[in-house]
Amino acid sequence: MSKTMRIAFPSWMVAATMASVIGVIAMGFLAIQMIAGETAIRRDELLRIRRFEEGLQDYQSAVPADQQTSNASASQVSAASQDPDGIRRVEGVLAQVHDPYIAAQSGLLEAEPQIESTFDPIDETLVPNVAWARKPEVLSKFVRHKRNLIDSVYEVLESEPNNGYLNDYRMRKVRDLVFWDMADCIVAQDKERFAKGLNAYFRLSEFTGYQGVAHHTALLCLLHRALDEKTIDTKTASRTLKRIASNQAEDPRYDAGFLSDQHFVSFSYRYGGHWMLPSMKQAMFEEWRYRNNLNNPPAMFGDLHNISALKYFTLAVRVALMQAMQDKQGDVKVPEDVLAGLEIPAEIQNILSSSLNGSYLASSLFAYTQQATGLGELKFNLNRDVSSGPFGIRTRYQIPLAEVNSTGN
Repeated sequence: MSKTMRIAFPSWMVAATMASVIGVIAMGFLAIQMIAGETAIRRDELLRIRRFEEGLQDYQSAVPADQQTSNASASQVSAASQDPDGIRRVEGVLAQVHDPYIAAQSGLLEAEPQIESTFDPIDETLVPNVAWARKPEVLSKFVRHKRNLIDSVYEVLESEPNNGYLNDYRMRKVRDLVFWDMADCIVAQDKERFAKGLNAYFRLSEFTGYQGVAHHTALLCLLHRALDEKTIDTKTASRTLKRIASNQAEDPRYDAGFLSDQHFVSFSYRYGGHWMLPSMKQAMFEEWRYRNNLNNPPAMFGDLHNISALKYFTLAVRVALMQAMQDKQGDVKVPEDVLAGLEIPAEIQNILSSSLNGSYLASSLFAYTQQATGLGELKFNLNRDVSSGPFGIRTRYQIPLAEVNSTGN
């Protein structure tokens, strides 16, 4: 055999080598693509956080100074996420609010009670046919049972000047609990605690994005009841109406984009301490948002929005009439004096106009029949049912001057 003779390189080894090289190149390409994808998702995450902080700063620079104290700046939001004591306090409240007893009692309070033959039914025009209004002992028992938790809610809200870790969807359940406490305050005539609950309710509404007239339909019902029982005066009612209307559609914080960013920031504060790929975090966030029904922004809610606007209108008219009676010692001219003091924000007027097919005329929706000096009945003529449901309101109100004087102090 010649020494110059060479052994042939097997073709299968050539093919295997080429396949290996191609595989390495492909894996490298896929790795680069994966890294680029993860980097892009991470860049989008940082953009969402920055956009949320900038939006919050823009809003705070636009609101009056007396409202800024209840909102956190971007730096406060960042600092809040690093405060373990604050997070522990908030998580302690949130852990308790998921008690099945609370959900069960809330459902019971909103249900129509069974009226037995021996039960003297209350006039439907006076009290909603639901347990929280007709069965005050059931409401009081529930609130007393959860009094320590409700007190903890107030303590947390008073001790935390920022909302970095209070922007949590579970705060909606906390807000509901505060609502029941306010309802019980009306029964107990505890005006001071009712005022504390009202401030907490609005603050929790800000944290969760549940603002505007559509999200305050229950509160509007409760404010009517508070006026019935003289738990609040007309000045407080008027200020509260303005707070309800202060963050309508013109508020840039509550468009779909900002709410999505807000939800992502809330999710990141809760789960950001766990290492995970950006794509995995994004998938977890979408699942979390879906499971907690956060995909739909609180924009227009159709009939709910329209009915809530009508409830707002009835309370505003009632307050304007009571204030006119107080100013003129009961000798009022309707609708002139009422319309002179009636304040309906343009956004709610637009909703009313849409609800009434463009024929919104405030004076045609109510009438006041004076039965004696300083005594009469306010009656509303509405084309939609505002009296049904767990938070229905009545459409007739007796307004004696003595009551106006007692609530105007």
